[in-house]
Amino acid sequence: SPLLVAELAVWQKGHLMRGHPLFSLTSDVFPKVFADICGTLHKELYYEGESAFVSGLLAESMYITSHGSFVLYDSHGQEMEKFSNGQHFFSEVALYVDTVMHNCTLTIENFAEVYSLS
Repeated sequence: SPLLVAELAVWQKGHLMRGHPLFSLTSDVFPKVFADICGTLHKELYYEGESAFVSGLLAESMYITSHGSFVLYDSHGQEMEKFSNGQHFFSEVALYVDTVMHNCTLTIENFAEVYSLS
């Protein structure tokens, strides 16, 4: 049933989205819309050395890190930050505009799970 699918999506992925202020508000005020958003999240798996997104390329999705170790590089290839696990949100603006380019690169240090929303 569609209701069960929506509830399952919220149960599995809602915690990822509630870490962002806009989606936390959506969860509180518009729970059905929030359930639909959770249902559209796409899980992507990456391996050591791969990049979830690359500076200078078109940003077509918002990205949410979940598990793994990551390195964020600026547009000149200089390391900006290393982090492991936890939710970090990238490229939210891609949800609201037609064309925007990534201004940094997110590289995976080891096996990682990243969710995308288009």
